Amino acid sequence: MSPRRRSAASSAGLGLAAALTAIGTVALQHGLALPLVGPTLAALAATGGTIGWRLVAADREERFLRRSFALYLAPQVIDRMIDADAPPALGGEMRDVTVFFSDIAGFSSIAETMTPAALVAWMNTYLSEMTEIVEGCGGYVDKYIGDSIVAVFGAPANDPDHATHAVRAALRCCDRLAALNGTAAFAGHRLSHRIGLNSGEALVGNIGSRRRFNYTVMSDAVNLASRLEGANKYFSTAIMASETTVERTGDAFAWRELDAIRT
Repeated sequence: MSPRRRSAASSAGLGLAAALTAIGTVALQHGLALPLVGPTLAALAATGGTIGWRLVAADREERFLRRSFALYLAPQVIDRMIDADAPPALGGEMRDVTVFFSDIAGFSSIAETMTPAALVAWMNTYLSEMTEIVEGCGGYVDKYIGDSIVAVFGAPANDPDHATHAVRAALRCCDRLAALNGTAAFAGHRLSHRIGLNSGEALVGNIGSRRRFNYTVMSDAVNLASRLEGANKYFSTAIMASETTVERTGDAFAWRELDAIRT
């Protein structure tokens, strides 16, 4: 049973007990003594039994859904699906978000020097570390494209400071990668990655076919973040953000203007 439902059931039980007590008090004032202990205990026992039964049997499906989708969907998406009590359907909504797009520099050349098993272990370490930072800053990892990470800040959960949180995640990812370069897990490889950030309106929701779809984001804002990521190589930079993202972060960070870029 979800915390919300448990709270509702507990409140109902306590409310019933309070109502019985109030009725008994009024009756006593009029010279009529009503039994209170028995009905109150029965109400509390019924409430406890209901909660227990839901935990054991009725919420089995909810727990199964959470375990099944936890590795594929953001917790907020799972909560929304369970609260709606309906299967997810195609559709989306326009949301103001910040898109985070990262890519490892020279990944193909590095991958050619490693065995498949070593490459998988290495990539899992890298993606796990970066994902933890993104989610810790309030972002949602939309997808992995090889060594690339596409993440969204501001969806599915509303976040008025999504631009600031996305920039903070980018800075922390760079710091974490610098630390990982000195560990045995990276086998002496000195990695660097490029990150593009852009804020704007995007279509967020379940997009795909009737039989298979993903909770994802689509718009020019995503395409621009990808192009900014690639433009880093021409300026020898690690993080590049659009003017829109910079404006929305206010004075939270110190920025350096690079150039006017046609994308």
